[in-house]
Amino acid sequence: MSYDPSKLTTGELLEGWAAVMRELHARDALCTNNNPVGDIAEVNVAAHYAGERGGFSQAGWDVKTPDGERIQVKGIRVIGRGSAGRSLSPIRDTDYDCVVVVAFDESFRVTEGLRITRQVVEARFPVERYRNARFIRLTGALRDDPPSKRSTSPTPTGACTTGKSHAQTGRVRCRSGAAIASTVTAVCEGPPVPSARDTRRYWVWVTGPDYYLEDDGSERADLDPGQGYEPGGWWTCHRETEDGDLVLLYRSRRKQDIAYLIETRSDAYSLLDDEHAAEQGWDYGCDYEVIAKFRRPLSLTEMRADPALRDWGALRAGFRRRVYAIPPDTWNHLLDRLSEDRTKVERRRRSAAKRYALERDIEDRLAADLSPFRRHGLRLELRARQHVCRRGGRADLVCFETGAKRYVIIELKRGLVSRNAVAQLLSYRSSIAEEFPVRRRPIGVLVGDRLDNEAAGMIADDDRLDFIALNDIT
Repeated sequence: MSYDPSKLTTGELLEGWAAVMRELHARDALCTNNNPVGDIAEVNVAAHYAGERGGFSQAGWDVKTPDGERIQVKGIRVIGRGSAGRSLSPIRDTDYDCVVVVAFDESFRVTEGLRITRQVVEARFPVERYRNARFIRLTGALRDDPPSKRSTSPTPTGACTTGKSHAQTGRVRCRSGAAIASTVTAVCEGPPVPSARDTRRYWVWVTGPDYYLEDDGSERADLDPGQGYEPGGWWTCHRETEDGDLVLLYRSRRKQDIAYLIETRSDAYSLLDDEHAAEQGWDYGCDYEVIAKFRRPLSLTEMRADPALRDWGALRAGFRRRVYAIPPDTWNHLLDRLSEDRTKVERRRRSAAKRYALERDIEDRLAADLSPFRRHGLRLELRARQHVCRRGGRADLVCFETGAKRYVIIELKRGLVSRNAVAQLLSYRSSIAEEFPVRRRPIGVLVGDRLDNEAAGMIADDDRLDFIALNDIT
């Protein structure tokens, strides 16, 4: 008899989920009541190395091999997209020798394993002082690092195990001391399954005039990609938002239309430490980039007159909440109505995504080695990456200049650097001055291909701003 969850009530689904969790505990596949991804990753790593899992008192490591190597295990379940650029759970302890990352697809089949030495972790991912932890980001630069051993084969070398290796599970002990049952094989076995980018999630964000109009009533320039807007700010979002999701921006009240296409540049993160967000009742935010401003926005009146949108929940609710999910069929229909040429819009999106990925790879290399800045008189120590600033946005690199005893905020941009990028850096600089007060005020350094005239003028007028050509440090 086939299992069809769509025919079950919500209560029946929850009862089934609870029963599955109880059975997995009984079989020692799980040892906590938390998200099972971490437990299942530890089971795989312990089985592969014929090691033992640590108890709850071992905060720094999860698996110890017969040779005494202490492994901290990180699991990630990737639903519908690749894991590039995704941040893993924090590392707050030093009692480990290496980190093993296990990536699963939606059905908990292993798609990738990556073994990273502690030296690489500490060199590439400094402690983010704002959160007092290291955060590993899965990027192409990390995978290409020789000390990082990667495998996407069914039995990843030095990383994790799939079905064929589970014959060893009788020798592996769980935290409770019981043997891991062979049924774990059914959870993790199978060849790697490539993730599909076309199953990303789609959202509509609802915003008021304060966030899409200037004080004089004109449309905000920093929402217009044609004005050289650069990613770096954050927008309130749904907690399930992931890096690479696509968003339509609905302008409520005065405009009452959909006018912008946006791509998220991070997973959702908590805004509990942001005073302004707390005052507004915003729980989660994410980084974003505006991809396109539609020449002819789609009005609320037009949407209500469209039979194909009659059952769309956001429209029926009158866009009262801040965010709604958009079903794929509805998304495609909306894009067809908004775009004169969807191919052109997609080319623009891919170009922006490629530039953003290049910036992150450059950031990875510079974070691992800041010595190129010495040629420009800066002897720097890295203090934080992607630092969440109190005034909004994330600073790429926050460094400390050891000679001058001051902070240096470095912002990386590909292509022509505009005045908006300078304004963004000025905001980060002010935020760092408030968060980490020292005797000498911080300086800001823009790294990019070249400056436009307005940006060059702003930097020339501020003795605590500087520009370094990307070719000079890479």
